[in-house]
Amino acid sequence: MEIEKLLECNEELPGITEWIISESMTSFDYRGDSHPNFKNLPHGTCRMIFPGGEIFIGNTSLGQLVNGVMIFPEKGFYIGSFQNGKRNGNGVYVSDKMHYNGTFRDDSMCGNGTLTGKHGSYNGEFFDHERHGFGTLVCTNGNSFIGFFERDKKQGRGQIVKSSGEIYECTFENDSIVGPVTYTPLTGRETIIKDPDEIKEIESMVDCDF
Repeated sequence: MEIEKLLECNEELPGITEWIISESMTSFDYRGDSHPNFKNLPHGTCRMIFPGGEIFIGNTSLGQLVNGVMIFPEKGFYIGSFQNGKRNGNGVYVSDKMHYNGTFRDDSMCGNGTLTGKHGSYNGEFFDHERHGFGTLVCTNGNSFIGFFERDKKQGRGQIVKSSGEIYECTFENDSIVGPVTYTPLTGRETIIKDPDEIKEIESMVDCDF
């Protein structure tokens, strides 16, 4: 749903408009349902505008965000679940630079997900907002890397697969290939590549940072 349509829905929300202060949040503008026994406790469908300009449209329970849309002005928006006031669980984050669909932990990409950017896409494991663990990186040139990442950099054994289908088995350390590369062509026998210049060229095949 487009952000403009989401904002239009605000006028249809039932309830009250209040300024509420709680232990976990500073003051914010609230429109929506409240708990039947506690007038100023958000509970149900609502819209909130936070002091920083963020807009939440969705569901709350006993004063806590549960699921919905969080709009970050001039940055992007998030659709998914919340826990303890932060993005937790499954969700989608979209900005003008990236699109992420996967799991979150305390506002960070963490777990399994798919990140798509200007220069390629990555499907695999994340930790603390970075590629970390096993995954597949596909560049816009059609080449891909299948292997392990550590703190957003290629690390350990992996395979570079060219768009033509040729395979290069190699070991990465801090995003750079170390040691020889085993090249497997579409036809014929595999060969070992040791020339530093050739290895640098192979390394550049999947140099597609987001």
